[in-house]
Amino acid sequence: MKSIDEVFADAAMNLETVRQRSNGTPTVKKLSPEWPIPRPLPNGLAPVQPFDSNFLPEAFAPWVDDISNRLQCPPDYVAVTAMTALGSLIGRRIGIKPQQKTDWIEHPNVWGAFVGRPGMAKSPAMMEALKPLHHPEREAAKNNEVAREAYEADMSAYKLRETVKIQLEKAALKKSKHEDHKVEFDLGEKPEEPAEVRYSTNDTSYEKLGEILRDNSTGVLVERDELVSLLRHLDREEQVVARGFFLSGWSGTQPYSFDRIGGGHLHLDAVCISVLGNTQPAKIAEYVRRANAGGAGGDGLLQRFGLMVWPDASRDWRNVDEYPETRARSAAWEVFERVSRWTRRQPDKWVR
Repeated sequence: MKSIDEVFADAAMNLETVRQRSNGTPTVKKLSPEWPIPRPLPNGLAPVQPFDSNFLPEAFAPWVDDISNRLQCPPDYVAVTAMTALGSLIGRRIGIKPQQKTDWIEHPNVWGAFVGRPGMAKSPAMMEALKPLHHPEREAAKNNEVAREAYEADMSAYKLRETVKIQLEKAALKKSKHEDHKVEFDLGEKPEEPAEVRYSTNDTSYEKLGEILRDNSTGVLVERDELVSLLRHLDREEQVVARGFFLSGWSGTQPYSFDRIGGGHLHLDAVCISVLGNTQPAKIAEYVRRANAGGAGGDGLLQRFGLMVWPDASRDWRNVDEYPETRARSAAWEVFERVSRWTRRQPDKWVR
């Protein structure tokens, strides 16, 4: 029995013979240099290039490799999560000017996603790599609660002073013949509502997300364990405004204003949103087919996921029961901690 290469070679020679006969030239039973031997079609998808940790920052590479080894998951999952989380934390704190004379500014805000079959430890990898972002958020939540309690106590005292002043003014007016009589009573400064420090969110309306961004102008991360659920939500006709809001938030440079009856006016100098999630091959394939049907997916939402990977599953799985590499984890977490303390730079100090 002939091999598949021999079958294709015979077919190519027969085709060349027909070509030469139709042109009236002598038949030569050999392949033309223009017609190489066809290769057999691959069975299934082509193999994916293994991830190289040299692409990562030095402080991240050992940490990513350690998580990947302990979870026995592709390092791509951990790397995409780590870089997306760091990009969201940096957000609009710094900007890069690719050109000297123009106003072109780019922020290191990225959208990340990864694809894999069930059982490939997508969620554990994502949760483990998000820990250095969730840690300062837990600390911020505690501080937010303390600040809120202090604000409510100060506000109660301020309202009490207001009530006392009104009563004193009423009593003074009864005794005085002058209507412009005023009581000297120091109310003090009205307490300001504290800004709620946030780094990420899971499920929120775009209006509430706007309020979060008002207090966190450098940006926030929207993380979804099942990414397609968010994408389908934004595909709904009633969510067309929310979809536009997410599209505006990718660059971190576009302003946005909310005007609602009863809700007042809310203006954001710039919207900066990062998105991170994972999904399964069948779900993302179905979504892409539907999104591209009739050109409906051409608005750039799916194309904004600059860090999207679909690595091959490793066949060499083994049970790893080891402690985390303390030095590697500390080095990576320190990067997140330092960045969280950055203040937003002025435009004249942005990197050129």
